[in-house]
Amino acid sequence: MLALPKTTVRSNGLLPASLSLAERINAEHRACLLAANDALDHALRCGDLLIEAKAGVVHGEWAQWLADNFSGSARTARVYTRLAARRDEIEAKRQATAIFTIEQATQLVAEPSENGRPLIATLHGDGQSEWYTPAKYVELAQEAMGGIDLDPATCDFAQKTVKAKRYFTAEDDGLSRKWSGRVFLNPPYKQPLCKQFVGKLCDEIGAGHVVDAILLTNDQTDTHWWHHAVSLAAAVCFLKGRIHFYNEHAGEVAAPTNGQTFCYFGPRPAKFAKVFGQVGLVLPGGALASFEQWIAAGGAA
Repeated sequence: MLALPKTTVRSNGLLPASLSLAERINAEHRACLLAANDALDHALRCGDLLIEAKAGVVHGEWAQWLADNFSGSARTARVYTRLAARRDEIEAKRQATAIFTIEQATQLVAEPSENGRPLIATLHGDGQSEWYTPAKYVELAQEAMGGIDLDPATCDFAQKTVKAKRYFTAEDDGLSRKWSGRVFLNPPYKQPLCKQFVGKLCDEIGAGHVVDAILLTNDQTDTHWWHHAVSLAAAVCFLKGRIHFYNEHAGEVAAPTNGQTFCYFGPRPAKFAKVFGQVGLVLPGGALASFEQWIAAGGAA
């Protein structure tokens, strides 16, 4: 019999309701390990409880809350929450087959690195989501904008590098939130999420909520969403070479099949050009009507 760990009470990051959730989460985790016949049901309920618990934790404290209160690993917690988030799809599979095990369900929601296929994106950008920006490029974005107020498509692990003042994870559903301030966006590399996040950024810029933004995507010049973003940008950096992204499990991996661009939205294209000119070719975006306007803004300095 697995023993439940002692629940630790922390002064920061917890709402009163979160204290009892830890014991319930660990009970579901234990049941998942011991009861093979109904393991998937327990895993789904554990995922539901983890999502509920995270909603009651102060932003940025989730990793520490898990370390203090959850008897499984952070990776196991992510698997549970991914299962719960895709419950409808899993239930459809269960209805269609006589037996649908927790192993099959976990495989269904697994990231490519967990299947031994560390692919980031295909030519059409329909690859997987969890690939993070190397520190080199994050530091350039911080320098160009003077800081990062919001990273709306990220995770706790990636924030060890980005260090945004606020950030939204998959569980936070950044697409449903209001964005503001200086935004750095490396959207999920899976469609339709990529174009949805790019569209959200364009909408928030148009509404005046976002004052400065840098968008990192593949240079998918054959797509409407890429051209829409460039049409609103003040400047665009076409990188020399390709970025070697990384994730928590695979570390640094091979670069995507095509190159990347950084689009800058804001009032300081000259500063962006100076900073990002170190890593690529910077040209005016659609927000500047002509090269004359680009030169007047200092973009050729």
